[in-house]
This record gives sequence, structure tokens and C-alpha cells, in this order.
Amino acid sequence: MSDFLRNEIQAEKESLKATGKAVQVKGWDVQTEDADITFRKKYGSEEIKVVVNVNHAVDAEHDEDATEQGGEESGLTKMVCKPNFHVEILKGGSTLWFNCAMSPTEDMDHDEAPEQGGETYEDKFNIEEFSIYKGKLEDKTYVMSGEIMDGGFYDNLMNMLDERGINSDFVSEVTDFATLYEQKLYVNLLENLQDIVKKN
Repeated sequence: MSDFLRNEIQAEKESLKATGKAVQVKGWDVQTEDADITFRKKYGSEEIKVVVNVNHAVDAEHDEDATEQGGEESGLTKMVCKPNFHVEILKGGSTLWFNCAMSPTEDMDHDEAPEQGGETYEDKFNIEEFSIYKGKLEDKTYVMSGEIMDGGFYDNLMNMLDERGINSDFVSEVTDFATLYEQKLYVNLLENLQDIVKKN
């Protein structure tokens, strides 16, 4: 176990060093606490909060940056953190709440993506649930599923998020930030385990 931890920690730290400078999410204040990442900003009189949790959100993805000689794709994969997230927009004492998920079609070819409203659907996230409440979200609060929303209503909600900077570009930056942050948490976990293993 000691040898594995030493080698794994070294490999992960070298990977982090190769990543370069810290990833930024433009226009947002960022706060981290354990596996939670919170992004905050103001939009006029509104207070906007986006919360993600990196647990159970890492998966293998084709590495588009890796190529073999001759310019051909290498077929290599990389670990990417794509957490679900929820958005809270506080306005006039009420909170608009969106539960969102990274779109499973974001790595599809353009012509393979499903269509919605006659146009190719290319957003990197989906609205899974939507609600409005005062105070706090409770089990008795009505929550509408994105699967049963009218197409026009769904599009307007997506436009509302887009106007507030929550769009595919934001999701890409959050993915990069979460991937780097989760890797640091993993290294920290290994180092904690290493300290425990060393104790008699």
C-alpha cells in the first residue's frame, strides 16, 4: 500500500503541475468547501448562486488534444468531472430554482444530436427540474420535471439562464474547474491515507 500511494501521489502531482495555471470561471465569485463548489454573482437586483458537488461525477472521456503521428486521433482517454448542478436566482423574495445536468449528447457529432423544436439541440446541459419558492426548498414544494415541460417554456427558461451567463461556455469552464478541483481532492485523500498507513 505504501509503495502504491507514493507512486500514485507523485503521478497525480505531476499531472496537476502539467495542467498549468489555475482554471478560472469568468465573472463569478468561487467558494469551495470539501466536495462542494459554489459560484456567485449579481445580475441587476438578483443574486445568483450555482452549486455543484464533484462526488460521483468523474468519468472517462476521449482526449481530443492527444494525437498520434500523422495527425490521427490517438484513442486516449482522460478523466473529466462533469457534475450536475443547481441554480438559485433570488429575486424579490422569491427563488427560482433550476436543477441541471450535463448533457449526455455534448460529445456527439453535430448531426447525431437530437432535435428539439425543429432545431439541432446542442446545449451542454439540460434543465432536469424547475421550481419557485420562498424561504427554502422543501419536500412539499412543487417541482416541475423538465421531461414534461412545453418546448416553448423550456426554451424560455434556457434563455433566462443564458442571459445570466449560465450557458454552454459557463458549463465548459465549470467542467474544467471541477476536474482540476476534484483531482486535488483525490491527492489530498491519498495523502491523508498515506499518513494513516505510516502510523504504527
